[in-house]
Amino acid sequence: MNAKTTDLTGMKRHDLSYAQVFPKVMSRFLQWLEKEKYTLYSWGRQDQKVLEQNCKVHDIGANWLKPYVDLQSTFSQANKLAL
Repeated sequence: MNAKTTDLTGMKRHDLSYAQVFPKVMSRFLQWLEKEKYTLYSWGRQDQKVLEQNCKVHDIGANWLKPYVDLQSTFSQANKLAL
């Protein structure tokens, strides 16, 4: 776990020993997503990129990542701000 993640979440490496593995968590998450229409939102594209990479590593399809809205980009465009 890198320092940025620790700063952002407050989690430390030892906290991960209690976590479930990515494929198991994704399976449960995808079952939950199937119940209703959804749109994914985040601030910036980094979350989407990391999820895509993890899905690729674990051979999990990533079609569920759409529709996806980057709120930072949307906010910046609406307020004529440069990213």
